[in-house]
Amino acid sequence: MDLNSVSDALSGLQANQASMDVIGNNIANVNTVGYKTQSIRFEDLMNETLSNGSAAFAGRAGTDPIQVGLGVGTGSISLIDTQGTVQDTGRPTDMAIEGNGYFVVSNGQQTFYTRDGSFTVSPDGVLENAATGMIVQGWGVNASGTGDTTTPLGPIKIPLNSQTAAATTKASLAGNLDASQATYSAGPPPKGGKFSTNLTIYDSEGNAHSLTLTMQKTGNNTWSWSVSAPTGSGVTLSGGSGSLTFDLAGALKSPIAPPNLNITYGNGASNATVALDFSKITQLAQTSQVTVATADGMPGGSISTFNVDKNGVVSAVYSNGLIKPLAQVALADFRNPDGLLREGNNLNSVGPNSGLPQLGVAGVGTMGVIHTGQLEGSNVDLASQFSQMIQAQQGFNANTKVLSTTHAMVQSLFQILP
Repeated sequence: MDLNSVSDALSGLQANQASMDVIGNNIANVNTVGYKTQSIRFEDLMNETLSNGSAAFAGRAGTDPIQVGLGVGTGSISLIDTQGTVQDTGRPTDMAIEGNGYFVVSNGQQTFYTRDGSFTVSPDGVLENAATGMIVQGWGVNASGTGDTTTPLGPIKIPLNSQTAAATTKASLAGNLDASQATYSAGPPPKGGKFSTNLTIYDSEGNAHSLTLTMQKTGNNTWSWSVSAPTGSGVTLSGGSGSLTFDLAGALKSPIAPPNLNITYGNGASNATVALDFSKITQLAQTSQVTVATADGMPGGSISTFNVDKNGVVSAVYSNGLIKPLAQVALADFRNPDGLLREGNNLNSVGPNSGLPQLGVAGVGTMGVIHTGQLEGSNVDLASQFSQMIQAQQGFNANTKVLSTTHAMVQSLFQILP
């Protein structure tokens, strides 16, 4: 006696139980950071062929094959890789990816990939996931302040307790020189147009140096300028003089390019070149008043915090206002994310069918952007899961009915046998 219905029902029970396992796991992870919903797909198993059927012949129509199915099995369990809701956390070290990509993390021996950006800074300044000890991977920055993707990946480290200073390399002056003044004469007594202003610059060690910028009218629409250092300061200047010419409307005519002031410091700091921009100075019949509008250079300062922009560039923020790029967070994408192997702890590893990781930076190409102070929630839709749960329950119950009915049929058969 062939009882295929028993094996069919057993396979149905197993398949619907597997469906409940997937649904239960999805619901359990409804609040898991970066979790992606799993979806199960069933497929029929082999069929018992009672007749292969026949083709049409000699005016007779063909016959269809006669086959009896032998149950159901699990075809695949795949990911629904849609975007999870990005939620604010208030923690500046937390990161969320909006779009494609995975963070790259490592335990020093193996590399993993994750959507979980619950990061923190270790006591030695390494950016890590404190729950797993996985270290976030990225690149050091090049001269332009972006990640040097031609170099190998490595840990991202924040130089805690570091200090830095920035030498002045450019200064922009703005204001007015009085056009109504006569040509300057040293006298005695001195008369005519002359104006002086203070110019503070910083050397490579963060020391401030006070210089004097003097402008004297030398003729119609023409002024000379010169920069001097206090006697005994140890500062030696070259290229620190020139002339300014203005057009009939009082706008600067020359120099077009900012002239360079070359400085040699006597305190051991590096020599410097400062570009002086005079383009914002006018010559109008108003009181002379020229000040430094903008200038770079910073005194010494210590690191106070760090930030990460949408492209994953990590920058240190110093107490003196200096922002210095340190590294860039790496992202990885895969041709087939469904092929990744889930390793637990929100980690994935390369699988046989995932393809190799395609490394890149956030916001470039197909890679998503990074949001700091936020985490990506799961993409589990509870309403959908409850609906699937009902279907799995009905399927399971229906298969138990097949078993009980088959059992009743066998009992009836035994009763009529001699």
